[in-house]
Amino acid sequence: MPVKVCVGALIAMALAILVPANWSSASNVELPQSARETRLRERITLIYSYFSTGNFKAYVSMFSARERRDFRESRKEWQKTRRDWTLLLSRMQPTAKLLEVQIFGRRARAKMRVSSLEPDGSRSSGVFYDYWVLESGNWFLDDAGRTE
Repeated sequence: MPVKVCVGALIAMALAILVPANWSSASNVELPQSARETRLRERITLIYSYFSTGNFKAYVSMFSARERRDFRESRKEWQKTRRDWTLLLSRMQPTAKLLEVQIFGRRARAKMRVSSLEPDGSRSSGVFYDYWVLESGNWFLDDAGRTE
């Protein structure tokens, strides 16, 4: 069971998205709700595609400014993170499906169904919530894999 918790946490962190200290300008909120939702859905799809194909540099570039700071680590730490994510992809073969998007001003919540391969060959899944923030006119992952 502890393995599932660790794997779930890694998958959640990977999926693919905390409230930033600095909000972007109010002009970003003036986009029509439908346009903001469409753009957010595109970004959710894009970030998952980056992770699932091992493009971790692009994946991290879609984190909020606050979250990206955590990845300004040493070269050795970055290499370890990349190895861990690569291992996760090969062993767990995670998948994610967007179930719902809710936008609250400059913040949004994406409800995701995430599944992973178990050692016995079966798949387990759960519902996780990724939190996004509107920064500089675009959506960025701010907290990933929350259970609520």
